[in-house]
Amino acid sequence: MFDVIFKEFDAIHREYAHSYSNYEEGNFDLAYFYNERANISILAGAIWRQSEYKALVLEEYSTDKEKQTGDNQDIDARGYRGRRDLWFCLNDQQFRCEAKQLWWSLESLNEHDFSSAIKLADREANKIEKQYIYGDNFALGIVFITLKIRRTNLGKSSSYLAELDRLIATHQQDDLVTHKLVLDEVLEAGGESATLYPGVLVLIKSGTKALRNEPTFSNELVGEC
Repeated sequence: MFDVIFKEFDAIHREYAHSYSNYEEGNFDLAYFYNERANISILAGAIWRQSEYKALVLEEYSTDKEKQTGDNQDIDARGYRGRRDLWFCLNDQQFRCEAKQLWWSLESLNEHDFSSAIKLADREANKIEKQYIYGDNFALGIVFITLKIRRTNLGKSSSYLAELDRLIATHQQDDLVTHKLVLDEVLEAGGESATLYPGVLVLIKSGTKALRNEPTFSNELVGEC
């Protein structure tokens, strides 16, 4: 399921980048660079494109949020009216999602940051109202991680990406889906930008049950997809 969604996710990101970037001159417009809303919009578009399912999507929808507690103190004992980032339905299966955005330097990937990102996705999933999560429905926490690299380190990009793949493989869990998109066009681009943003890593964590957990990749440079 997620593999076909991410196929379209990558396709839309590429379509956007190719339409509004001049790689030879080093001028980029990359949707994954902006914020979580941009990435959620791309993900929503990828879901709408699914032909194997009856797909429906809502972004920034209103809902009655449950009370939350922090530091042993009730934030709101009665709950409150608020918004969730994404709801989608594939056939009769519903998914409610909360998302966050991070930026990582490929030069400084490490176990602590990867584990922290998974925990962040888990916290986001656990914000979803439990009364809606029954049967085959899911609460999902999503973390979009924009990847960056200094131009002076482009010669080491293969080893950095291999380390990222190692971290992905090491941290696989039954309730975690990971996906990596890297645009070789950005890594090979001209221009004088000191920092390049070649891709995005997506972590999807279920707050309730197992997901299909095979990592997916879209990158020709590393050659693992």
